[in-house]
This record gives sequence, structure tokens and C-alpha cells, in this order.
Amino acid sequence: MDSAFAHTVLDHIPDALLLLAPDGSVTFLNRAAERLFGYPRAQLLGADYSLLLAEAAREGLHATVSGVLGAAHDGGATAGANGTAPVFAGAGRRADASEFPVEITCAALPGGG
Repeated sequence: MDSAFAHTVLDHIPDALLLLAPDGSVTFLNRAAERLFGYPRAQLLGADYSLLLAEAAREGLHATVSGVLGAAHDGGATAGANGTAPVFAGAGRRADASEFPVEITCAALPGGG
């Protein structure tokens, strides 16, 4: 599949999608993520993902992401025992500081991406 086409598809899917660098910075977000969180794309690119979480949810998601990255780094599967990726339930935070419930599915890309 052509890279530009894949980018277009990801940008237009209805679910919010964010890709993070190993340091936790946002490297990609689609239009649905912009709408959900209320931030313009330019403000989120390069920002730490914790900006998008309620303060009380940050430690839990960080632990989930660290576990997924650790398993991927060790060559293990990033899916749980039933074959599904780990899901974190907590609270997101919009640009206007309002909080809302979120469920975040976490997975590491093959090849360490």
C-alpha cells in the first residue's frame, strides 16, 4: 500500500488515533483525535501524551504503555492472554480542561516503531 494513501486512510477513520514515540511524544494524530481532544494538530505534534489525560489517569496509562513497550522490546507479544491488546480505562482531558471517560487500546508497532 502506498504510504500517502495509508496516511489518508488513518487520518479519516472515525476513531481517535495517536502514535507515540518511545519518549511519549505524539508523532501522529488523526482528525478524530483533534476533534475529541479539542487541540489543533500543530499543538499536539511533539507534545507529551500526558497532556491528553486527567492528572489522576496519567500514572495508570504510563504503566500500561511502559508494559507494552517493555514486552515489545523483549521480543514478547504486546497482546494480552486472550490475544487482545491491553486496554486502559481512565479519564481524558480536552483543551478546555474538561474531563471525559476514555478507553485506550495500546500496542507497539513492529520493528520498534
